[in-house]
Amino acid sequence: MAAKSGQYAALFKAAGTSTAATGKTMTRVGTTSEFYITDRTMSWWDVASGKTPVFYLDSVAIDADDISEIDYAAGFVTLRSYTSGTVTCDIYYFTPAAFGGVFGVDLQPKAETKEITTFSQTLNVPIKYRSWIKTLNDWQGTVERHFFTGHAWKLMDCTNNYSDLYWTLKEWGRPGNLRQVEYIVSGNNTALDVAYNAGSKKFTVTVATDGSGVATSTAKDIKDHVEADAVLAALVDVTYKDAAVAASKIVDCTNPNSDILWTWRTAGVVGNAEDIEYIVSGNNTPLSITYAAHKITVHVATDAGGAATSTAAEIIACAHATAAINAIVSSVNAPSNDGSGVVEAKSAADFAGGVDAGSGIVEAKTAGYMAGGEDLGSDLALVGQKILFRLYLNITTGSLEMMSGLCHLTGVPIDVKLESIQESNLSLQGIGRLKYHTV
Repeated sequence: MAAKSGQYAALFKAAGTSTAATGKTMTRVGTTSEFYITDRTMSWWDVASGKTPVFYLDSVAIDADDISEIDYAAGFVTLRSYTSGTVTCDIYYFTPAAFGGVFGVDLQPKAETKEITTFSQTLNVPIKYRSWIKTLNDWQGTVERHFFTGHAWKLMDCTNNYSDLYWTLKEWGRPGNLRQVEYIVSGNNTALDVAYNAGSKKFTVTVATDGSGVATSTAKDIKDHVEADAVLAALVDVTYKDAAVAASKIVDCTNPNSDILWTWRTAGVVGNAEDIEYIVSGNNTPLSITYAAHKITVHVATDAGGAATSTAAEIIACAHATAAINAIVSSVNAPSNDGSGVVEAKSAADFAGGVDAGSGIVEAKTAGYMAGGEDLGSDLALVGQKILFRLYLNITTGSLEMMSGLCHLTGVPIDVKLESIQESNLSLQGIGRLKYHTV
């Protein structure tokens, strides 16, 4: 349950009724008395009567009075005390189904206090009476949403790199889930063709072949063909799964910390035609960088004896400060280099590794149904029901951080049109507290 590209929060509905799970392991949070269910696919717990989680310490049920807090939205429990032992749980969990992406959030949490005084069962043991902690037991919010499941789609996942295509139906709604996409490779010297059969609800791509019947159509060929056909382009969007890759070159010099990674700013094979060289010539020459005839030339600074004096860091700074160079190429220290080393003359060498999006050749693919089509107004039936809200605070550094909470949908603007409901704001009323967690 992670945020998809372009959003930083999401709304989830339950995919069916809750499922029972027994004896599930729990993981301790550091040295605290807080535990979370280890299997994170079971982290949304049912709060219905008769489905209250039961927790065990070394297979012995923990008394309810010894449980401080249960976070149903994140799958956490806080015990009043814990020293050692294995904690497990019996729970009922929901499988979440995302029905709305969120790109704007306005939350109004209400901070309250909670008494956490714990009385020892042993006489003459001092306690800190009237202990309190701050909690978030009530919250409201408004979300600006977009639906990533409104339009049915299908990933045609091929073997070759850069050959995968997303087919996304332009018409929104569940009927799109009846559409299919297939790739056919048949015959020799076959021409590329893409057709849609309204009766069978199928997009059929007849892949081009050579004289030996080997497929020759790339993903780009198919995308271009669809976009050039007015009928097909009105029905479906075809996009690349993998973006183009920019060409790059590490200029590897002799001195430590003198290597620079140069990357062509325009992604694709176009960068593979570019060269870079370092020239050390003359006495007391200044550092400069020029570009002509598909070649970047670094004129390394020299001293009175004609020896190179430019460090990698100085060259990078010069490249950034020279507008014509900075516009076409980026430069950074190569891995494990800090830029302090002096460079030397280097013969012209090619950039490499640039790849165009969609350049991979496809193969035959059995017809498969699109999925994810959702009627834009269908979520109105969820008004008043419990849903799961998750706000992603950090998903870019490998350290996942989020806040989860159960809530009710309290409605949409009364004057919103059906075709605009996909982008309309939703009001949420929290149930219990928002839980901050990193798993």
